[in-house]
Amino acid sequence: MEDDNSRGHENSADVPDFGMSALLTKNQRKYLNGKSDIEKKSAQERAVRARIRNRLYQSIVDLGLLHQHLEHRDLAKAVEDPNGVPISASIHDNIDAALALLLDGAIENRGGNIKYVGQTEETLEKILEKALTTMYLSHGQSVEQVNVDLNVNIGESLDEIAEKELEQLQPEELRQLAITGHIPFEKYEEILVNR
Repeated sequence: MEDDNSRGHENSADVPDFGMSALLTKNQRKYLNGKSDIEKKSAQERAVRARIRNRLYQSIVDLGLLHQHLEHRDLAKAVEDPNGVPISASIHDNIDAALALLLDGAIENRGGNIKYVGQTEETLEKILEKALTTMYLSHGQSVEQVNVDLNVNIGESLDEIAEKELEQLQPEELRQLAITGHIPFEKYEEILVNR
């Protein structure tokens, strides 16, 4: 099943699997990665998607609880492997993707739409200002003022870029295609190495 649901961080396989389920079950991960035999638009697919939404909602609530009560040392340990070594750049990519998901949800929750760039910037500025304030407060630091000023310039559709001759693309265009699953990371690396 190769569709928009299969796009994403293919490098998530580089992240250590500690043998436990977190937000998603193994079968839900297979579904999202397009490696499931669930039929599109079936009752089973609707049920899986509903369970994923419910888990996501509960996880957002849990993240708020963790933010309030998790000690900083535990957070620092959470981004290390069991041997105490900071996890590779792939965890950074996944943290970025998690933040993007939360920001996208926060925009939707406030009646915004990512397609309206000017409106989105304003909404994001307010969200980030509040989040940064909350972060500093949780570290025991008073906050006098937080100003976030975003300037987002949207380029052409990634689908259109993916149709072009890949070897002719700029490194940033290739990276964006790779992190969204339009091309495999191996292809991205191969093109960059051969330049």
